[in-house]
Amino acid sequence: MTGQNGSVIDLQAMLADLELLVNTESPSLDVPRLTQSAAAVAGVLEARLGGAARTVASPAGPHVHWSGGGTPKVLIVGHQPSLGRLASLLLAGHETEWSIKKGALWWLSNRVRRGETQTVLRAMIPVELLD
Repeated sequence: MTGQNGSVIDLQAMLADLELLVNTESPSLDVPRLTQSAAAVAGVLEARLGGAARTVASPAGPHVHWSGGGTPKVLIVGHQPSLGRLASLLLAGHETEWSIKKGALWWLSNRVRRGETQTVLRAMIPVELLD
């Protein structure tokens, strides 16, 4: 596979990264497991994108911040109910309880149309379709 910029995409490495992230999933209130998840996310970001990821502590558990410069891109790793609420906010403009399939990849982008910024769902792929 090749990316938009012509670079080669290693699908097996991508799937291995996704498997690692899914297997280190943690309950929302389990700070030790959230810390393990944050370390896994930071490791994937650093290995695939270069640069250092920064883990930021919070009472709800750590968050990973990474900046590689260039056009901003965001990777969100989480679980219910947070992901459902975030998806509804981005796509519908208000927060509500949406159910999000476990282990799916979502590609969202934004655009300006008629002077209004819109969030666009480009693709949603369940993990089982990536094999």
